[in-house]
Amino acid sequence: MFGRWFEETDDAYVQGNQVQITPLVAGTVVAINADDGMRVERGQLLVQLYPSDTSVALQQAEANLAKTVRQTRGR
Repeated sequence: MFGRWFEETDDAYVQGNQVQITPLVAGTVVAINADDGMRVERGQLLVQLYPSDTSVALQQAEANLAKTVRQTRGR
């Protein structure tokens, strides 16, 4: 009678929501912090990029911002 109220399986799947994840910047992946099928939360760090790649992207964004500010103030 022990197993009467319990179900068990070795190979089961549950339905979930799948979403496509796209990067905002290009870079070399150095760590993946989630596994296939793993539940993740909003804001959770999923992938780490090589630091120099992200530094270059940040410098380019800052340069573009500075250029836009100069152009806007020059009008």
